[in-house]
Amino acid sequence: SGDTDTAGTWDDGCTASKVADETWQWCENFVIPLSLCPWAAASVQTAGAMQLYTVASPNEMEQAIDAASRLFHDGILSQRLDPNTAISFVICENNSWELTDFYDWFCQLEEKYWDENLDSDLDSVDNIQHKMTLAPFHPDWAFDGDLPELGFEKKAPHPTVTIVWTAVIDAAGEVAANKIAAQNEATLRQTGAAALQGGSSRVG
Repeated sequence: SGDTDTAGTWDDGCTASKVADETWQWCENFVIPLSLCPWAAASVQTAGAMQLYTVASPNEMEQAIDAASRLFHDGILSQRLDPNTAISFVICENNSWELTDFYDWFCQLEEKYWDENLDSDLDSVDNIQHKMTLAPFHPDWAFDGDLPELGFEKKAPHPTVTIVWTAVIDAAGEVAANKIAAQNEATLRQTGAAALQGGSSRVG
C-alpha cells in the first residue's frame, strides 16, 4: 500500500483501511458467493488486481477517481495489471451521502468523462477516460418500482465507484452482459431480501 499526492489513501490489497477491508469482504463474501460478477473471483484471487482508494468526504471523490484512473491506466499499459482481472474501487467513507445526491453526482461525472475528450483520438495514450468504465454502488441502492432484493446488485458497504477496462466488457459482448443481468435478477429474487440483508450485514 502507499500514498498518492492527492487526497485519500491508496490501499493495495486492503491492508490499511477498515472501509477498504469492508469492501474487500463484500466482494469476497457476498458478490462472489452469489455470482453477481463473473470477474470478481479472479480479481480477489489475483494479487494486486483489486486496488482500493478511500476518501473521507464526497468533495474528494472526483479527484480520487481521476488519480485512480491514471494509476489504473498506467498499470494496464505497463502490464503490471491484467485488464481481465484488474478493478479499482474509489470509496467514500461518509455513508451519510444520500443515494439521490450520490447518483446525481455520478451521472454528472460520467457525462464529464465521456465529453472531456470526445473530439480527441480515442486511441491516444492521453485519452484515458474512454478506455475505462465507471460503475456506481451505494449502501442504500434501490431500483424504482422493483422488488427490494434487486437493489442488492448495486449495494456496497459505502458509496463507491468502480473502474474497469472497457475493452474487457466490450469483448464479452452485449449477449453476455444481458445474460449476467438476467442471472443476477434470478439469483436475487430466489434468495430474497431478508436473506440478502442478513448476508450483507455480516460483511465486515
